[in-house]
Amino acid sequence: DSLEGFLDVRRRVYAVRAVYDAVAARVREVSDSMPHLRNATARQEASWTLGVGAWILERNAEALAALREAAASPACAYARRRAALACGQAAEAAAAFASARAEGTDGAALELGRVEAMLAQGTIEEAREELQRLRPAHDGRGEYHYLWGLLHEALRDEAKATESFERAAQIDSAHARALFHLGRLLDQRGEDERALETYERIAALRPTFRNALVNLGILYEDRGEYERALDCYRR
Repeated sequence: DSLEGFLDVRRRVYAVRAVYDAVAARVREVSDSMPHLRNATARQEASWTLGVGAWILERNAEALAALREAAASPACAYARRRAALACGQAAEAAAAFASARAEGTDGAALELGRVEAMLAQGTIEEAREELQRLRPAHDGRGEYHYLWGLLHEALRDEAKATESFERAAQIDSAHARALFHLGRLLDQRGEDERALETYERIAALRPTFRNALVNLGILYEDRGEYERALDCYRR
């Protein structure tokens, strides 16, 4: 139930097809059993399994509904926050972190997650103050610089946003969200070659970042590479 273990499972799910299929089968099984569960503890446990599994499979609305019934834990708070943000529920994402203590090995993701929820709610100055406070502990994390990039984007400072997203991707080469925002900024500035290279890096990651594939497909179309564009859209 630790957050690190939970994230490791998510990485393995998209690395091995058999693991993905097993998770999908388990989610179906638990979902079918939910209407028949009356015991509160059993429902909490099933909600946890269903919510985490659905989030891993990127079925965010289903995940969010299930995780509302699950017992509080760092991993539950993280999954609920990410599902809530994906569904446009910034206030609920913030509430998910208010219920979890940021300490131990799970502390970094929870602390930085609270900042992302602040940014999604538009509380920019509060988020800035929190990022400055967290710098000594998290300056070496890609997620930390990704959040600075989001903050600079909100303030329409494209130069600083680009710098922050680049730093995030340097620290964590698999940080798909930082790469996506970087690629989009490069694309908007007309730096097509760098944008293409950035989106191609995302396309090689698992799970697939769908919006990046769409943008990559458009860039391929602009270059007349229609088969490669179609491959992006099919994925």
